[in-house]
Amino acid sequence: MNENIKVFNNPNEYLSFYGINTGLSFYYQKERLEEKTCIHIFEPASSTEKTVLLIHGYFDHTGSFKHVINHFLACGYRVIGYDLEGHGLSAGKRGEIQSFNDYVQAFRGVLSFCKQKDYYPNIVIAHSTGAAICTQYLLQYRDNFEKVIYLAPLVRAANWYYVVASSKVVPKFKQELTRKFAENSGDQSYLEFAKKDPLQCRNISVPWVLAMIEWNKKVEELPPSTQDIYIIQGTNDKTVDWKYNCETLRRKFPFAQIALVTDGRHQIMNEEPIIKNLIIHLIEKYRLQ
Repeated sequence: MNENIKVFNNPNEYLSFYGINTGLSFYYQKERLEEKTCIHIFEPASSTEKTVLLIHGYFDHTGSFKHVINHFLACGYRVIGYDLEGHGLSAGKRGEIQSFNDYVQAFRGVLSFCKQKDYYPNIVIAHSTGAAICTQYLLQYRDNFEKVIYLAPLVRAANWYYVVASSKVVPKFKQELTRKFAENSGDQSYLEFAKKDPLQCRNISVPWVLAMIEWNKKVEELPPSTQDIYIIQGTNDKTVDWKYNCETLRRKFPFAQIALVTDGRHQIMNEEPIIKNLIIHLIEKYRLQ
């Protein structure tokens, strides 16, 4: 395991630190896929056949989904999340990837694990880069899930043409840049917590940026899918090019539904309470359709 990964002494320390509802009677365990990918399994108080699978975004980890985890546990779902390579409690250089195909193959491995355990997800919820991973998987492997929810999905980053132009110059000089923590939520307590979170990535990997650009080209070439997805997108998101992304995803997924949340920023599931509660309401409404 990478020496920079924070080691929590026991599961309760992890749950308490990230505010995952230890007041509920549930079972929590970690699994490791091929000694690399850390899978988090949260079982509700009563046995269930319902499973939701979470895929977090760049810089983040499963603990970033605490509000979504708590909600679905209270609804009687098993919740499974996994940390991307180089993120959270998974191995790998922090925040680095050579190809998004590696992310997709890890996702396939997690799905295989879920199938073997009879945990195959009814619902997949993906944030930002997590949505990019799910998008490639759905378009490339022509699979379908019962329900798919995207939160502030990544197709292109904000200031895309500047990012592409910089990618032709920066790699000659640097392989990583110091991360500046963005004002990507209206909840100041979340922003302060993220800066102190030991599992948040501290640098931007230049190879990751190059991999994102190559992923974008590949996904543009893949044919559309019949998968119904529900996109929840904030209108004050300055991390991704959300207008372009929604248009592209509607083209790739013609049955997509889109809910625009006024003033929502990129960390839409960690927003100020009034927006965060709206997000949970929208997720719940879609879940019950």
